[in-house]
Amino acid sequence: MRALGPVLAVLVVIALLASSAMYTVDQRQNAIVFQLGEAREIVKEPGLHFKWPLLQNVRGEPVMVPHWVRGREEASLPTQHNQRIVLTALGGSVATPANGITTALLPVKPMTSAGMKRLPPVSITMRAPTDIA
Repeated sequence: MRALGPVLAVLVVIALLASSAMYTVDQRQNAIVFQLGEAREIVKEPGLHFKWPLLQNVRGEPVMVPHWVRGREEASLPTQHNQRIVLTALGGSVATPANGITTALLPVKPMTSAGMKRLPPVSITMRAPTDIA
């Protein structure tokens, strides 16, 4: 039982060092990696990254995109007739992945916004009242 205390302490120290070795870069920022007070690297790729604990510090810097080119806007329902959907794209958001976005559709009757709060996180398609069986 006496040997359990030091082993636990070593495991806690290892866990703390491992957790301080990871950092994330958001899509709207770059990260500057400092090593012993000097800037060593600029990380522009979003996601999980690693650094040397205690030797390196990371600071996130917001990035402004000065020019944005709107791509082609298109959407469709993958049905028997591949129904096209009229849509409008809004700026200020991250780009759609190259392979697109797929989601489940939940047909619902028209309702108030209070009723909408209880729906699961899926895309919602509204049907006309005469269309509901």
